Order: sequence, then C-alpha cells, then structure tokens
Amino acid sequence: QSVSALCRGGMSATSVVWFRKGLRLHDNAALIKACKSGKHVNPIFILDPWFLKAEKVSANRLNFLLESLRDLDSSLRARKSRLIILRGKPKDVLPKIFKAWNVGQLCYEQDTEPYAVARDQEMSAMACGLGIDVHACHGHTLFDPYKVAAKCGGQPPLTYQSFLKLAEGPSFQPVPPPADIPDLIPPPSAPEGKLVEESSLPTLKELGYSQEASLQCKEWFPGGETHAQKKLAAKIAQRDWICDFEKPKTTPACFLEPSTTGLSPYLKFGCLSPRLMYHELQKVYAAKGKHTKPPVSLVGQLYWREFFYANAATIPNYDKMVGNRICKQVPWDHNPEYIKAWEEGRTGFPWIDAAMRQLKQHGWLHHLARHSVA
Repeated sequence: QSVSALCRGGMSATSVVWFRKGLRLHDNAALIKACKSGKHVNPIFILDPWFLKAEKVSANRLNFLLESLRDLDSSLRARKSRLIILRGKPKDVLPKIFKAWNVGQLCYEQDTEPYAVARDQEMSAMACGLGIDVHACHGHTLFDPYKVAAKCGGQPPLTYQSFLKLAEGPSFQPVPPPADIPDLIPPPSAPEGKLVEESSLPTLKELGYSQEASLQCKEWFPGGETHAQKKLAAKIAQRDWICDFEKPKTTPACFLEPSTTGLSPYLKFGCLSPRLMYHELQKVYAAKGKHTKPPVSLVGQLYWREFFYANAATIPNYDKMVGNRICKQVPWDHNPEYIKAWEEGRTGFPWIDAAMRQLKQHGWLHHLARHSVA
C-alpha cells in the first residue's frame, strides 16, 4: 500500500498536499492522491521556525532547500498551479488554512525523523478531529521502514547482509516502478495572493543568515527536481561506469565532479525518487549483463540508505547516544574550543581540516571524508 488513510472525513472541493521532503512532481504518491480527490489542490510548504536556525541548518543546506522550492513552484506553474508558501509552526498554520480554505483532504509524504513523527501525529490527529481525510504516503525510501522491521518480528535488521537477504528475498515485493506526474493538477482554490497566510519565498538574508554565509553557498549542488533529473540522466548515460562502480574504489580527491553520483542531496530532499533511480540502474544492468553487486554497486548504495532508514525509523533514540540500545556508550569529554576548531577546519591535521572546509563550502563530503572527520 503506497497510501495510508489515517482517517476518513467529509468530502470537500479542496485538497491540500503538504510538501516537506518529496520536493518533486514525479513519483509523488501524496500529490497523486490529492489530484484524484479534489476539485482544487492547494500545494503548500510551511517554513517551520524549528528548522530555520543556523545551529540546525547550515546556509548551504537551506540554500539548497530554497532553490528546490523555487524549482518546484516553477514546475507547478507550468501546469497552471503554484506552490503556496506559509510561515509559522504547523500547529498554528494548518488549523487556520483548514478553516479558511474549507479543506476536506490532507495528503503528505511519510517522514521518519523524530521531530517529524511527533509533528505528523499531532497534525493528523487535529485534522481528523476536524473531519478532514488524512493520507500519509510512503515515498522517501524504496521500502517502508516500518514494514522492514515488521518482517523481522518488530526489530530492524542490524547488519547490512541480513537486510540484503530480506530486500532481495522472496518475502519482499519487488520495488514498484515510479509513478508518472498526474496528467492534470487541479488549480488552487484562489488566485495568487488571495489565500490567507500566504507568503513569498524568503532569501537567506531575510531568514537571518549573514551576508558572508550567503556568499559561501557555491552552486556545486543546485537544488531542485530539474537538476536532480539532469544529473541522474548524465550518470545513467555512463553505462560502463555504472556497471563497473565499486564504492570502495571511489576517491574523495575529485572536486569538480565527484567520483560518486553526487545525488545524495537530491535523494535527501526528495527532489529525486529513489524508485526512479533504482529502476534506471536496473535497466542499465539488464542491457549490459555483467555488473557489480551489493554492497559495493550503485544499487548497493541505495540499499545502504534503506538499511539505515529502517534502523533510524524503528530504534528508539537512534539519533542520540544515551538511551540508544545499539550505540556504544562513550564517556566523551567536552571542549568547546576544540569543537569550534574542528568545525572551522583549524585542528592542525591537514586531511581533517581540508574535509571540514570542503563541507563548509560545498555542503557535501565524500563518504571516506565523512568517516574521517567523524
């Protein structure tokens, strides 16, 4: 089941599709569901102050998000729709628009991060209480992480090999093909600027980031679905490279063009569907015949992502050390001066400092560099 109905409310002319991750039109189950059920579809993105803090989100990461939202809005406008930008805490914003827009259905992509899980439970309960039909749709990963854990008796597989046996075994359904963009996206329920709470997309400076931070956002990874699909197409065209790919043989010393796909930011923000990438890779494998296998292959890299999402979604306190049953309890010391030097690439260890400076400038690191700085 790609769509989970959390409640069944009354029918209305207006459906809301709430974008958070999943910033794309292709293979978007929440958008498809909203388009099937509403005379009007209001696509929204809420600029949640919980995320808009420099200590939580760097300028590079936020810039990628803003670019992705502009690209999404452009794609929607090409289909006579638009992205409606709202600002504030979801618990304050959503009740207002539900009432003002006479909303009958809320659709969104399932998220597994701790803050998002608590937020979605609260917002879904509130919407159901108002008689609104709520649909949480799976789409950020190849497999539903909760179903992965259910296949293992409620506990996720703790080794990659055990996960691989499950993912490629007979008990798991094949990865479904990516869904097409809906032929018709119903228009929003009011002209631009006429809906309550509507805002414009801000700049980094308007969100409180310094001018220096804004200037440091080099466009090594321009955000958005359009760029994601172009990058994927360019990689898919390198058929020999795809079939010969072995992750341990890639290098962190490639800068103008990463030695890996460089698609991880697009998968993280949902600008690129993992199902689309998976099936494009499988087409190349089928055409070429001989290719590398997991864990080192490109499909193997997607499986690593699935493996960690399954653990992160279902192991309590996975994002912390304390209270995390699979995490080694280390008596770390705390030296703010050392931490700052590490963050700024001033440790005196050239390899570590180079990696941290790359992270600050590009917002991305090769996995060997990530392991090293960690």
